[in-house]
Amino acid sequence: MTQRSYIMALDSLEGLGPMAIQSLVAAYPHETSLLRASNQAVAQLLGQRANRWCGPGRFKQCLKEAEDLLDKQSQQGIQSHCFLDDNYPERLKPLPDLPMMIHVIGSASLNVKHMLAVVGSRKPSPNGLLNTEYWVQSMRAVDPCIVSGLAFGVDVLAHEVAMQQGMITVAVLAHGLHVIHPRSHRDMARRILASGGSLISEHPIGVEPKVGAFPRRNRIIAGLCDATLVVEAAIKSGAGITAEMANQYHRSVFAIPGRPQDVMTQGCLDLIQRHVAEMAVHPQRMLDSLGWSTPSNHAEKKPSNGQHQGVIDALSKGHQRVDDIMNETGLDASKVLAALGELLWSNHVMVRHGRYRLQATEASVQGAEAERTP
Repeated sequence: MTQRSYIMALDSLEGLGPMAIQSLVAAYPHETSLLRASNQAVAQLLGQRANRWCGPGRFKQCLKEAEDLLDKQSQQGIQSHCFLDDNYPERLKPLPDLPMMIHVIGSASLNVKHMLAVVGSRKPSPNGLLNTEYWVQSMRAVDPCIVSGLAFGVDVLAHEVAMQQGMITVAVLAHGLHVIHPRSHRDMARRILASGGSLISEHPIGVEPKVGAFPRRNRIIAGLCDATLVVEAAIKSGAGITAEMANQYHRSVFAIPGRPQDVMTQGCLDLIQRHVAEMAVHPQRMLDSLGWSTPSNHAEKKPSNGQHQGVIDALSKGHQRVDDIMNETGLDASKVLAALGELLWSNHVMVRHGRYRLQATEASVQGAEAERTP
């Protein structure tokens, strides 16, 4: 019998939360000591949760079931870590509602230097998709592990872009690792594993997807990461829950703002207004806020490639919308938005009512002219 099977057996008892389980383990470090304890002693320790204790007979059966499950998972390549293990994610350990067990398939480390959660709507707008692509691409400079939930919309695109950029990505599931939900994302799950990423869950195999499990899953996404980026979210949404939890865990939260009349950005604006999240204005500002910037990040304040120059040339003709710039430069929307983001950050460009123009200050005009000088 291992410590993992002991913790997993306790975790299988309905109604015993993290604090109760940790109290039991502190008082009875090994399963044998708990099996020998009197029901009265255990009940006194559990207090109001005394009725959750099943007794030594039933608990012995739980231990056997846990050991069998761990053996079965091991045969399927699933690693299991209890909260006392060295390989258990360090960022989860301080949480008041930490998962007692984490089950992992894949090779990604869950204790790398930088971990960023990217979450958002399951039905994002076209702009939400572009923002997801742009912001995840922009993280490549610091090479974080991108964490999300393998759901439709922003989640699955964040995983996709992370892999395209050569970053490791981790998907947190709300059910056992024997199944992928939604089923249409099974190929994505295989590709995450093939790219060096991981799938993780607090649930052992055999636990099927249930609606109520997804909000609890979100606390793991938030807790695993140093920061959470909310791309798009309605007022009441899973992404909003993740942001709230990250804030409660004293982790950084960023939300991309949008128009108040857009349902899919109202949640982001609400998070910003209530000071749950910082306004995500530009990727570099987020990196600076997190202390993730590299020396080269600070040196790259001025845009210098042809893509930026083409956008500057288009804007030199007057106020332009994104579609106008696309027609003028021949660039697709994601490249135009990426260039505009850099130009806004470097004070070359300003935007009002959806129209972009070059800054009118002398210094900015000189800077823009310098970009066109070979």
